Formats: sequence, C-alpha cells, structure tokens
Amino acid sequence: FARNLKERIQNVQKEHREKKKVVIALFSNGGGMLYAELCKILVEESEERKEQGEVQVHGIIADSAPGSFTLKAGASFLWETFRHPVLRMLLVLLSPVLLMLACCHYLLCGHWLSSRNPTRVYFEKWLAYSRLRNTHAHAHACTDTNRATGKGDGGETSSIRKLPFLFLYSQSDTLIDFRAVELMQSQQKEAGSRVIAHTWVNSAHVQHLRTDREGYIQAVRGFLEGM
Repeated sequence: FARNLKERIQNVQKEHREKKKVVIALFSNGGGMLYAELCKILVEESEERKEQGEVQVHGIIADSAPGSFTLKAGASFLWETFRHPVLRMLLVLLSPVLLMLACCHYLLCGHWLSSRNPTRVYFEKWLAYSRLRNTHAHAHACTDTNRATGKGDGGETSSIRKLPFLFLYSQSDTLIDFRAVELMQSQQKEAGSRVIAHTWVNSAHVQHLRTDREGYIQAVRGFLEGM
C-alpha cells in the first residue's frame, strides 16, 4: 500500500508541471501506519541516492493519530469496533484467551517497553522522514542565502521548507490516547518541524468534522494557506 501511495504521488507530480504541493491527510492508526511505511521507503531511497528523492511530501494532516500500541489500546479498539451486544458478549467470553495470547506474545517477543517497542518503532518512522526533510530544507536555505549574501542562515529563502504538521485530535477519544498525539507533537518540534494542533474536548474518534465542521474546515484551511 505504501509503494502504491508513493507511485500515486509521483504521478501527481508528473502531471502538474507547476509542481503542486503534496499534502497527506491520514486518519487514525491505519493511516498513520501507511504513512510510517511511506516514510521508511522515502528515507531508504534517499540514503541510497545520497540526496532527497523525487517524491516529496509537503505537509501532513493527522486526524486522530498517531496512537500508542498498548494492551489497553488494543482492548479499547476491539470494544469500540464490536458494538453489537452479541459480539461484545463473545468478546468478553474470549477475553481470557486473548489475554493469554497477549502474554505469550510478550514472553516470546519482549514486553512493550523494550527497545523494539512497536509504538517507538512506529513513531521513529514518522520522525525519520521529518528529520530528513528538515535537514534538506536547512541545507537548501543556507545554500540559497550564501549565494545571495555570502553569509547567514536564511531559512525563509529556501524553495524547500521544513515539513509542517497539523494534528487534529480529541481529549475524549476512546481509541487514541491524546497524550500519544501530544508526544508526537513534541517530538516533531524537536525534529525541526512546524507543528499546529487543534484540540477538541468532546469529539469522538475521527468524528471531529461532524462535531465541529466550521472549526475543522477553518483549521485545515489555515494550515494549507500557511504553506
């Protein structure tokens, strides 16, 4: 799926000679994992070529993502996914079996706080491309400024800008812990990205547009215009 997404971005960039900016809007951890795999591909290709690849992402809109991969998050996902009373009854009956399988997984693969923590690996893929993109942006900014003045940092003169993020999330989301989203925000800032966040208090998972259509559209429009 990630390679298909990469090919679609390439096709868009080839079709538009004026080089349209590519912004990816992703929803929940499904979209987050797809973006993480895309980041992995772009970073690997860049390392092989020793330069930034042809495919460039210019902005990320993350709706209800990313979330942590924990036992609690998994249980919440199953409970919220299977809403029918019969399915939930079966889920309760099967919970001891699921817990036993989870324990076996921990014993075989290590606990969630190990160096191979799935959440950490997931987050690192996001951050790897951000660091790559922001490094190239800084390098081009310095080159542009040196050509013009012979000195200075000149971050605003570069044709390549640091990767911006818009996080749309809710403090009452039962599937994605908002603290995981805020952790990613702080990590992206440390990586040099421009981060904008819009938070709701009483909005359900990926239901922010329905909850506050005007506020949602205004946040997205402001983000796009700021690019």
